[in-house]
Amino acid sequence: MKAFVRSSGISQECGYCWVPKEPEQWSQISNLIESSSPSVVLTRSNNQLSLFVTGISSSDRRDFRDRTIRHCLAWVCSDNTNCEKRIRTIAIQALRGSLGRQVDQYITLVDNKAGFQVDFLGIENLAQIDVSLGSSDLPDAEYSPKIAKNFQELKDDIANKLQHYNLPKSYEFVIIVTGIKAEKILEKVGAWRSLSSMVKSDDWRDLVTSSDGDEATSRNFRRAVVIILLVITAILVLLLILNLLT
Repeated sequence: MKAFVRSSGISQECGYCWVPKEPEQWSQISNLIESSSPSVVLTRSNNQLSLFVTGISSSDRRDFRDRTIRHCLAWVCSDNTNCEKRIRTIAIQALRGSLGRQVDQYITLVDNKAGFQVDFLGIENLAQIDVSLGSSDLPDAEYSPKIAKNFQELKDDIANKLQHYNLPKSYEFVIIVTGIKAEKILEKVGAWRSLSSMVKSDDWRDLVTSSDGDEATSRNFRRAVVIILLVITAILVLLLILNLLT
């Protein structure tokens, strides 16, 4: 597992930057979330699992403009059973709100180019926190994609699912939890579970996947054809009856 951290020093010369480098997935992830707010994104692609947690407020550090310094972290690992459990463990902590208190102790201010340094061993060991994980696959009723407003009780619901079940296999974006992000954007992505403060629904709402949408369109088309044929048949029968009566 590789860990990446984005943070800032205090001075004006030490702006936000990634160490040791920016993860390849960040450019795509950052477009789907409000990165300054507490966000959680879990993806599966190219035989890798990637977890991004953003908007973690430093407990007592502020920059030269007296703004709270916020951390962003990423963990990337191979898509296998052992690594999935480690990713699930960290994601559960992030969703339940306990990760921030632990992360801050591993990011310290120093006099270097970045203005901070990271204890990467400590960051990686967050995956070793004792969280009892199940190994069953998701029930069929829980497999479809859902979206809702960003409430803590729904984040807890996702965390509980992660604790008891394996990650769904067929999703590139498994989880997107963020602040101000348009509902239509998240609908288009179609993650297994999406939460945003801009979503209208206060509880889980099923998303219509593209295949479901195609099937619905096909059913509607067939239904329309049948109705048209019935109307035409009725008109022809009526004309035949009128012709026989004259």
